[in-house]
Amino acid sequence: MNPGPEASSSGSASVRAKIGGMHCASCVARVEKALGALPEVEKVQVNLLSSQAEITLRQAGEPDWRKLDG
Repeated sequence: MNPGPEASSSGSASVRAKIGGMHCASCVARVEKALGALPEVEKVQVNLLSSQAEITLRQAGEPDWRKLDG
């Protein structure tokens, strides 16, 4: 996953990422929990049907996505 952040005037950034391998609401909850645990992430909304996550970052910049591995 290597989405590019889109900065807003408030200093936060919005990122849309394609998420593969989700099959149910439990998958969505696990992805939201994992992304929400990153300190850079302010808000996460995952859509099962589109297989996308809308991620709002606390400030513009690139989160350390490697923290999600494992």
